[in-house]
Amino acid sequence: MSALLQEEIDRILGFLGYGNLAAPLWFIGLEEGIGGMGDSDVRHNLKARGQWAPVMDLPQSHMTLVQAGAPYDIRHRPSFTQVWTWISKFARAYHGASNWDDLSAAKAYVRDRLGRSGGDVFMTYAMPIPESGLHTREWTDFLHRNGGSPNEALALRRFVLRTLIEQHRPKIVICHGTTQTTAYQSLLPAANWNALAMAPQVITGTAVYGGRFFITPFFGNGQMSDRLAHAFARELRRPAPSPGLPMVSPGKHAQLDRNAIPAAPNVPPIPVQVERLRVQEYGDGTDPKGTVRLLDDLRKVGLDDDAFWQLHHKKLKGERETIRGFRSYCLKTQSFKPDQNNWRVHQRLLTLLRACTANPAVNFSDLAQQAFRNMPPV
Repeated sequence: MSALLQEEIDRILGFLGYGNLAAPLWFIGLEEGIGGMGDSDVRHNLKARGQWAPVMDLPQSHMTLVQAGAPYDIRHRPSFTQVWTWISKFARAYHGASNWDDLSAAKAYVRDRLGRSGGDVFMTYAMPIPESGLHTREWTDFLHRNGGSPNEALALRRFVLRTLIEQHRPKIVICHGTTQTTAYQSLLPAANWNALAMAPQVITGTAVYGGRFFITPFFGNGQMSDRLAHAFARELRRPAPSPGLPMVSPGKHAQLDRNAIPAAPNVPPIPVQVERLRVQEYGDGTDPKGTVRLLDDLRKVGLDDDAFWQLHHKKLKGERETIRGFRSYCLKTQSFKPDQNNWRVHQRLLTLLRACTANPAVNFSDLAQQAFRNMPPV
């Protein structure tokens, strides 16, 4: 495999998932597996992933990949990973299929419906880089040696996924792999968490916007027993709580952000289009010149002062900082200290731009308020 270009590395690290962000049903795994693929396959596939958009149609994306040197054609494969078949079973259960646990029907669902760009499921992962196992970091290390920043990408990914969940408000989000419960909970804006009465191995939370979240055992290695699966399928058919709860920060003592001004409900989203993220040029948030480039790109796609001031820490003092004012400050400043307020402004801005790449129609005012709540000032 030829060396990866910086843009290809950025695309690999910035990939979000398969399917439809507006789908009612989301599945989140720890990381995408690449079992059964040799090193030559994986190297080819990393190069192919370097051309992907942040959100891809499952069969279309996999036609650019290979296994044993042949294209990975989902539509004609006889079998699939256990994770995909369990996702398909539970998706069919959610939609009321009486034979939801039928393996043949689940395989047909994978071939015909799973992860489609206009479908009813979105699949994503907490980790952005495919690996051959939970205890293997071979390809993460490879990208790091080739100029990537996996740790930085992981932190931003969690921020972006949480923002997208709050924006799209899926009716149900299912995270599989209870060993990573704490990491999953950090992604999900839930008011509380409890063991599911019908299946204590499953942890459930009520979304602050009215949906439901679940953290289940891993969809593989025999961890999802038939008894547990049937209990969980019954729970998926139970009516959801009434929507309309106010959006609040996570935690037992969460309170509404009194400084945030709700967006007008009838204002249409701003149409934007971002071709690519220039992550290398934006930097890690310590160089203000990178923040200037980030501000300039965001202004091109619709960020204005009405949204910007809502993600800046000056709003806690009752001040409405402007893009021009902060840009001027950046040009006069040598550096920002990591994890301090100006560095955090940079991270919030980067989150907004990443959201643009995943969704061509966003409301910057809503995203700015969410970014401020998710990463508050120090």
